[in-house]
This record gives sequence, structure tokens and C-alpha cells, in this order.
Amino acid sequence: MRAIVSVFSLLICSLPSAGASPEKAILGTWRFVSVNGRETSGQFYVKYQSDGTALSWPSPDDWKTTKDGVSSGKYEITKTELIIDVGQGARNPRTSYSIDGEVLRLKTPSGDALEYRLEKDAPPPGKLKKKRPNKAPEPTPGAVTPRATEGAPK
Repeated sequence: MRAIVSVFSLLICSLPSAGASPEKAILGTWRFVSVNGRETSGQFYVKYQSDGTALSWPSPDDWKTTKDGVSSGKYEITKTELIIDVGQGARNPRTSYSIDGEVLRLKTPSGDALEYRLEKDAPPPGKLKKKRPNKAPEPTPGAVTPRATEGAPK
């Protein structure tokens, strides 16, 4: 019985707290996965750091906060809003948000619903995950394929 209680206690301690503060719940690297329920095809990441800095990549070179493909800036999080500091004070962009485990949902002022997933094996800032090559599987040795018989004498 004692062993079961110990294991149960360990499991509870390793689970993220449902009441985790927003400041802690948002920490990590998040991959943008959908907008208004439609999956995105590219890779875009945002890393929220404990010092109030957010890094995003890949970022356009013409953004004044971009260096080597990574944009950086400050953020603030409250119980209801994520605020990105773009130097406009009270007019800085504000989005409502919810964090459900490894899913971050943002609702923009214009009504768009953005979804991000926490990436445990995210690439470092400025890098992207390598895509798997999209090539046909190698044929089984000795197997006859349609191309192998085309034009062959009968």
C-alpha cells in the first residue's frame, strides 16, 4: 500500500499543475499549428522565456527586431491576456489566451483563433526542423515493377 501511495505521489508531482501561474505555464517553445481551425503548413516558433523575452522564428528580415532570422521582444502575461511589447505602450497588441496542457490558444482582437503546441524537441532559435525527404520507398530486391517490364522483349 505504501508503495502505491509513493508511486501515486511521484506521478502527481511530475504532472503540470492545473493551477500553474500564467508566467510559468507559458514558458517554453511553441509551434504555430493552426489558424481558425485550419492547419498551417510551415514552421513558425515562439519561445517564451522566464525573463519576459519572447523569441520568434523564422522572422522577416525587414522587422526591426529581427537578427539572423530571429525576432526578439518583451511580453507580459496576465490571467486573461498576452501582451506583446512593440513599443506602443497602452496600444501594444493584446490577445486573450488559454493554456490547456501543451496547447496554447490565442484569440486576436480581430477574432482569429490561433493555436500553438508546446514543442519538447524544438529546434534552437533561428533553426528549423529538417523535413523528412518525400521519396518513394526502395523496391524490394528481386521484385518486378511495372517500369522494369516496360519495353522488355517478350
